[in-house]
Amino acid sequence: MIINDMRKSLFPTLLAGLVLVAAACNRPSRDEQIAREAREYTMKECPRYVDKSTRMDSTTYDIATRTFAYNYTVEGELDNPALYTEQVKSAFRDKVLREIRSSIPMKSYKDEGLTIIYRYLSASTGETRLEYRFEKEEYR
Repeated sequence: MIINDMRKSLFPTLLAGLVLVAAACNRPSRDEQIAREAREYTMKECPRYVDKSTRMDSTTYDIATRTFAYNYTVEGELDNPALYTEQVKSAFRDKVLREIRSSIPMKSYKDEGLTIIYRYLSASTGETRLEYRFEKEEYR
């Protein structure tokens, strides 16, 4: 009698525990969520012009390297390799880093310690005009 009562009260508890474990196993990892967010942002928002010469083409996330990338194309007056002197590249890198540090929308990615890349390609040649890589030690 006592054993039957124990079985009756224990079974629902065990069943609830198994359901919770199964649900947790099916939940996507944080990395999978970030990869999905990058794909969804690209599908919904890209391509879009951020100014008359710069187009955001996509956002991507590489789970293996935990790298989130913003991919742009420059055209017109910005699609000129002579513009990209070391001084210009350094000053623009500092500007991008300041924007990352102050960005509220990027907070969850910064909290995860992701590597963040900003990549700017030439519309005319497809060559990389600028590429900046920021590690968590830089933007925190």
